Amino acid sequence: MSKTKKILTTTAAVAAATTGAMVATTVHADMTATSAQADQPAVSAQDQLNNLQAQHRQAENQLASANAQEMASATTDTNQQVAKLEDQLKDNQASQAAEDASKLAAGTKAINHQASEATAKENAAYADAVKSQEAANQQALAEATKNIYTPAQKQQLENAKTSQYKQDQAKLDQAHQTKLNSLKADHDQQATKLNDQIKAHQTAEQNVKDQAAAQASAKLDAQIKDANTTVADLNKAINNDNNAVEAAQDSLNQANSDVQIAQSNLDNAKKQSSQRSSQQSLPEIDVDTLGQSPEDVRNGAFVVNFMRWSDTDPVDQRKATFDANGQLTGQDAIEINTFAANVLNEIRQQIGTPLLHVSQKSIDLATTGAKLNSDQYPGVALGHDDNLLYQLENQFELNGITECAIDDGTYGDPSSYSIADLKNKIYEQLTDFINKDGDSNNGHRDFLLGVKHPDFTYFGMNFDPNGTNGARWYTAQMIDESQTDYPLAGQSTPAPDLTALTTALSQAQSRQSAAQNALDSAKSKLSYDQDLLTKAQAKLNDLNNQKNNQSDDSKTTDSPAVKALKKQLAELESSYAANVKDENDAYNKQKGDLDAKYQKELDPIKAYPENADQLKQEQAQKLAQLKKDHEAKLAQIKADAAQQIATLKQQLADPHNDGNQPIVDKINALKAALAAKQDQLNQKLADLKANDAAEYNVLRDQLLPKQAVASVVSGVNSSYLTAAGQVVSLATKSGHSASSEAAALPQTGNNSSIAAAILGAASIMFGFGLMKKRGQD
Repeated sequence: MSKTKKILTTTAAVAAATTGAMVATTVHADMTATSAQADQPAVSAQDQLNNLQAQHRQAENQLASANAQEMASATTDTNQQVAKLEDQLKDNQASQAAEDASKLAAGTKAINHQASEATAKENAAYADAVKSQEAANQQALAEATKNIYTPAQKQQLENAKTSQYKQDQAKLDQAHQTKLNSLKADHDQQATKLNDQIKAHQTAEQNVKDQAAAQASAKLDAQIKDANTTVADLNKAINNDNNAVEAAQDSLNQANSDVQIAQSNLDNAKKQSSQRSSQQSLPEIDVDTLGQSPEDVRNGAFVVNFMRWSDTDPVDQRKATFDANGQLTGQDAIEINTFAANVLNEIRQQIGTPLLHVSQKSIDLATTGAKLNSDQYPGVALGHDDNLLYQLENQFELNGITECAIDDGTYGDPSSYSIADLKNKIYEQLTDFINKDGDSNNGHRDFLLGVKHPDFTYFGMNFDPNGTNGARWYTAQMIDESQTDYPLAGQSTPAPDLTALTTALSQAQSRQSAAQNALDSAKSKLSYDQDLLTKAQAKLNDLNNQKNNQSDDSKTTDSPAVKALKKQLAELESSYAANVKDENDAYNKQKGDLDAKYQKELDPIKAYPENADQLKQEQAQKLAQLKKDHEAKLAQIKADAAQQIATLKQQLADPHNDGNQPIVDKINALKAALAAKQDQLNQKLADLKANDAAEYNVLRDQLLPKQAVASVVSGVNSSYLTAAGQVVSLATKSGHSASSEAAALPQTGNNSSIAAAILGAASIMFGFGLMKKRGQD
């Protein structure tokens, strides 16, 4: 018997003794007991259950021991194999690490050195930038305190600079053209003189040849002379053509000016008529087109002059109506939106962009947009979120949308305003959108006035529900079939009778068309003459080539004098081309200098502060932005270095991982097989215990009916009923009393303890029990 089996047997014996049962020689369940056993008193039901339970425990312990032994052997074998594989893997990794160590160290050192140099360079650049910006801030602040300009004053200064710039530009262009004409005239005069000299020399030299060669040469010279005459005549014709083109261009310029004046007169009349038919509470606004063409005006070349205006309409002194979100609602929302659209349309009409429309859908669009931004960014300064704009596009089925926002917070709590207050505030804010939008590259102005996206003709605005961040303005491209557009100023009144001005415009346009046709005709003749000149010059060149290529008997060999003259002619052409290039370069430089001077003069005017506080805030923002950019660059340098090191490590590790993976796969497979074996053995023992429990329950139900068990456990009766129906007294068996057995057991003072004592005593009285030996049936 093995050591394990001995331990299990001993344990079973101890368990039997503890319950008061004596383990005797066992027999199979289907055998008949010996006569000696038959003479013994019947074994109690509890003893039979205890014996069966002990037998179960012994079998379970034996199986558990066998499982443990089998598992220990498998674990040892697996661990040995895993250890060998892990040693092999460690050896590989150690060798790989040693192989890569120098590369990793060198690469890391180089990356860190490069990052250190970049950091030092960025720190130095940032320090210089801060120093420079602080000096500029101090100087700008000192100048600003001495020069505070109103928008009107700044505009007046800009207009003066623009007028002077245009005059200087015209003078420069005229001087440039005069210089080019002079260069060409000098060139033509010298070229003609040289050609004449060359021709005279060649003629004289040709005369010394024999008569036949002289006759041939004379004939060729005559042809060349005719060709030269033709070229000269064509040059004169081209000069006349150029004069005609210039005259036609002047006529066209005058016609264009006449058309502009007629168009301006008609537009002004329309504007005045529209103003007369507009609502009484609308302000007057004048657009200065700066003398630009209508196309340039529609592309943004204009200045808007906002007249001083305040809403004094008694009807508008009522308090505005806001909903629970702090947004305009109802008729007041319609009135404020149509007012803003009318103001914008006043400008749009003068610059020739499509007029805006207002409908309930466009108002709802603005109301929803303002609330979405407030919900997404509560208490945060205004900004733009492309995702929210896409959401608005989808919700309102738009083809496009623009959003402008008042981001200076000057509205405060709009619910305290009257309708007149809101109109005054909107009119004030439009001056910022349109005339103070340089920091946004005129983006707000161009969207609201249709310079950009002129097909976005529906308009809406409403307030940010948080009440502190102003309002949001939208223009959109949409179709509102469910609503009728709200009437705007000038849209419901009949057009004025502008027949005379329209006729004047038509006549000016006719003169413009005639001038254009004359210019086209002059240019066509110039092109035709230039084509003839090209052909005549080609013929002349061909004749000259024939003359130069005559045989020794008939052609004149250039004398040193002719060669010198031809060299002078070639040098003249080269000099003329160089002079023209120099003049063009000088003109371009002067024009660039003039443009730079003009811009340099405009920039300080635009930069003139309207108050010192605004300048201080802008200066602080510049320093903050420098710091933010600096920190971002340092972080990027650090991140780039870390990423480069990680990439280097990965590049070194990748080739080794593929070689080590088979070893790792073998280790994982061994461990998985060991775990599966453990699960199999555990299940085997669990199945045995489940079968034992079921067998025990069956025997217990047969031997101890519920009423007999209840009588014993209650501790009231002094006898109990066996499975065979025999009543057994506890006081008369084998010299053992219930009281003496109970004294040997732990006492808890309750009925359960007494019941346990009674069952123990009963086991002793009945002596031997039947224990089924598992595995031998």
